[in-house]
Amino acid sequence: MARRTAHLCIGLPGALGARTTADLLAGHADTLAVAGHHLPASPETTRRAAWEITRDREALAGAGLTRRDVEGTWEGIWRDAYRARPRDVVLAEDGFAGATPEQAALALDALAGFRTHLVVVAADPADLLARAWTDAVVQGRSMPVLRFRDRMQDAGPGHEAARRWWAVQHLEEILERWTVHVPDHWVHVVVVSGDEQDRAAQAGRALGTMLGTRPLVAAPETAPRPVAARALPSTVHSAVRDEARRWADLLRASSYDVHGDPDDLVPPLAAGPAGAEVPAELSLDDRLRLTGGALADALAQLEGLRRENARLQDRVPHQPTRARRGRFAFAGRSSR
Repeated sequence: MARRTAHLCIGLPGALGARTTADLLAGHADTLAVAGHHLPASPETTRRAAWEITRDREALAGAGLTRRDVEGTWEGIWRDAYRARPRDVVLAEDGFAGATPEQAALALDALAGFRTHLVVVAADPADLLARAWTDAVVQGRSMPVLRFRDRMQDAGPGHEAARRWWAVQHLEEILERWTVHVPDHWVHVVVVSGDEQDRAAQAGRALGTMLGTRPLVAAPETAPRPVAARALPSTVHSAVRDEARRWADLLRASSYDVHGDPDDLVPPLAAGPAGAEVPAELSLDDRLRLTGGALADALAQLEGLRRENARLQDRVPHQPTRARRGRFAFAGRSSR
């Protein structure tokens, strides 16, 4: 008997705005069932499975859970998938994007009885970063964009928040980690653009094509995002733009099944006064917030350097210094 097919959608988080690919699929469970596809778990259960596989302690703590609470979740899902013969299965959870190569191998090993196809939905990373920054500002946190910049410009190890964000957003590295275990022609990358409704429609059409169904149309937004994304500083915007160009080139040169235009990954530039293209200017409010965030970061780094200096001084044995006699006596002492 021929192996059944499994489609595993692993993100990227935020590519569809407030929606997720899991929500889009769950809303069309009946359509998928008619086409011979089984959804073995709800979006919430699959999310817990991703936390289990990726050992995401922060997400577990935020949900008031421990590792013990999610142990066995992934096993329960794939056992249900195998019992659903002869139907194919579809799984989706953005949290899988952050899996390490070893974690990805563990997740895929459980689906070894299937021909597992990988689905990645990607969008303009500058927009996703700006929205993450905006959400942090709305929630009253300090400016994470300044910490993200360290990682973007390879100026050091970066802040933990930056590492976590890029782990689930760096398209090239995510594909690198997962495609070690999946043939290129079973990798589907969906590039979406426009507002959130447009992105959901584009993803729904692509998924319909892959799964042999009509387009999976998303319901209209009932509560649109209340705050527009803030403009990114020009240095950050340029760094992300360069990164996105590499991703677009990677997709064009690959054997992946690409839906959409890879160039839509590259952040657009606003037209300048003389027709030149420059990143959008920051508002006065954004400049003040950036300055305050930069000062806070600088003070934190200074305090870290002071502690490191004190630690190193404690490790070095104290050796009293004696003044050298002769021609170059220390200042404040007369030479003989």
